[in-house]
Amino acid sequence: SMPVVASMREKIGDAALERLLTRGQSEVSIRSLAGDLGVTPMALYRYFKNKEELQLALLDAGFRVFGEYLDRHMGRGTAAERARLLADGFFAFAIEKSAYFELIFLSSRSLPGLRTRREVQEAARPTYVALRNAVRDCIDDGVIPAGDLDATAQGVLAFCVGYAALYISGNMGWSPAEARTAFRDAFATHLANLSREPTAARARRKRKA
Repeated sequence: SMPVVASMREKIGDAALERLLTRGQSEVSIRSLAGDLGVTPMALYRYFKNKEELQLALLDAGFRVFGEYLDRHMGRGTAAERARLLADGFFAFAIEKSAYFELIFLSSRSLPGLRTRREVQEAARPTYVALRNAVRDCIDDGVIPAGDLDATAQGVLAFCVGYAALYISGNMGWSPAEARTAFRDAFATHLANLSREPTAARARRKRKA
């Protein structure tokens, strides 16, 4: 009965994610989740031996789903087209899996201490590497001027997270379709702006010369 086990694990994960994002990490316990699901705490201990194991599983699942979205949108084409596809995947993840997006990028209250854990860093690494590679390809293709690769990749990530957070907050009043269009246009502009070397970087180079 493997499928039953998988679906119960998913139910526990969904309930934990909901509780974590609405009430904070202190309100997530095996006992409280058992109450939410209408089962005994003992039933949950068959799936997760403690709260920390459950939280690690949530982060791991979040990054796995995120990775699937990035992979799904990766295609052939120029470096700039691949970067835009990657950004589309990022934004689709934020819209369609907003609870996982919040867990990974927005929820500062959740999972204190776990983010520095090796397991979490290893789970997060492939998604960052995909972004970093896309930026590196844009530099190699001359779409973006050569510079600090990690700083540029982090800037692109911050842009994507910021736009997705604007949508999720509801402050812009965008429908999902409007949000996708606004994001796509803004990302194309962002990429074009990156292709013009920022004044500050130029000024620093002049001072060094």
